[in-house]
Amino acid sequence: MAGTAVCDFSPGSGTIPSRPNRHATAHTVDGVQYTPVNALVATMLAVSVVREIQESLTLQQCDSSAEELDTALSEAPEAME
Repeated sequence: MAGTAVCDFSPGSGTIPSRPNRHATAHTVDGVQYTPVNALVATMLAVSVVREIQESLTLQQCDSSAEELDTALSEAPEAME
């Protein structure tokens, strides 16, 4: 379903897709595009993108913390000498 959201659409083509389409939503105002089902699909797509971004940032933060911990542990014996 996400594939239809980014399919090509030309505002002058005369045919407005009934499935969610980013271009049709931005460039046309028609009941065939603005439906509760399309709103739900678009919301679910947006939430999934935000979730992936959050997951990526969390993993990067965990990797950085692990590197800092490894560095601190490797330097700890030297500090005890």
